[in-house]
Amino acid sequence: MVYQTAHGNVICNAGCAVIQVEFGNLFLRFDFKGFEAFKQSIEAIDWKRSEAGNEKKPYHRKIFVALQPSGITMAFHREEIEELQKLLNGATVALTLKKLATEATAYPRN
Repeated sequence: MVYQTAHGNVICNAGCAVIQVEFGNLFLRFDFKGFEAFKQSIEAIDWKRSEAGNEKKPYHRKIFVALQPSGITMAFHREEIEELQKLLNGATVALTLKKLATEATAYPRN
């Protein structure tokens, strides 16, 4: 396990070629580039604007995140977005440290 919060965790294989994000009932698989792109899209969410814009809609959750081009849209409460951001940021730090450690041990010694 790379990082976890109360409702999610991030796991990667030995070489971190596949990064798996489990959050609530979501299970997403990425390569590192895809993980970073997903993280950036979650960080860019203006949840205040989204909540206000969807306030009168009948949906229980008011913050929507579309995964393009898949056509899949995820819906969140503000607290869920905040926790997902924490999960992804913590995982990024842990993945960076893991990558640096792997590179350091692979470095030729003279």
